[in-house]
Amino acid sequence: MPKFDPIVERRGWVLYAILIAIIAWVGLWSVVMQLPVNSTSTVLFFVLLFVSITCTVMPPAAYLNARFGRPRNRRTYRMRFARQSVWCGLFVVLAAWLRMEPRRLLSTTLIVILMAVFILVETFLVMRESSLRGA
Repeated sequence: MPKFDPIVERRGWVLYAILIAIIAWVGLWSVVMQLPVNSTSTVLFFVLLFVSITCTVMPPAAYLNARFGRPRNRRTYRMRFARQSVWCGLFVVLAAWLRMEPRRLLSTTLIVILMAVFILVETFLVMRESSLRGA
């Protein structure tokens, strides 16, 4: 059985993420610059924002997980970087949605609370991974 190498295993994911991020950023630019503001373009904006942020954060998250993460369980560890990238994308989309015109609810306090909630949920998921390893 070959040795588990987290860098080599993630190389394909990182290359696809970079390609999708470029496409999503170009799509986001075209939505912002060329489409009129209506409900369809707003939904398209949030979807493209989520995909572009998630795919942009994926390569650094993969590197940091390979460098500093402890592979307690190979099956769950393999995709941890993707889950963390999704958390970042969700955080940015939620912040952008709260910042929109009719509400304007975004504040520094709310940003800190949202960040703490996402970090806490990720910590619980990592702890769950380590407890499943022992079971």
